[in-house]
Amino acid sequence: MQWCKKCGDLQKEKEDLLKEIAEATERKDAQIDSLNRELSLYIQKISDLSDATLPNYGKTIDKLSERQRARRIKELKGRADVALWFLESHGLTLTGLKVKETDSGKTCTFEYAEENITQQDDENLEQLLFLLDKFCVSDELYHELTILYKDLPRSYLIKQKRSGLNKLCHIEKAPGIYPGAQISFLDTLKEHIGDSQIKP
Repeated sequence: MQWCKKCGDLQKEKEDLLKEIAEATERKDAQIDSLNRELSLYIQKISDLSDATLPNYGKTIDKLSERQRARRIKELKGRADVALWFLESHGLTLTGLKVKETDSGKTCTFEYAEENITQQDDENLEQLLFLLDKFCVSDELYHELTILYKDLPRSYLIKQKRSGLNKLCHIEKAPGIYPGAQISFLDTLKEHIGDSQIKP
């Protein structure tokens, strides 16, 4: 009789677990569908923007003041970097882009190679990024501060540092109904094993 009761309990537990798995699978599928819809809308917006011709009705580069010219080139450089994001998937790194002004024939090179930063500068950037994130300071506000205070690190260095830190680990939403985040234990373990094998 005791054995029958235990088997009955196990059967009930199995059914409960199967039910939970089915519910979790449904939730996951619903989230994937929602993300796919959002991604499709985002791709459609990008497609609409790229299909639309967005001519420059203002002055051309050679007719701008030196300060405006530097700002416009910086903006175009950033847009070109975003537009060529796919290069990394082919194993290529964008290091430079050469453009030519149509009227003057003057060439301009957009350099994308990272600057050499000392260990102290890198630590300062990390501390500054921590403070900016802690107090929810936007990139736009920080950029305005760098214009007012020339001794602050440039905003693109902060963005590069944030991007570099984000690549260190992959953080995912924790499963279940409660909010939270998680990192892959297996990936972290492999990384630590790799580090210990490299060090003498």
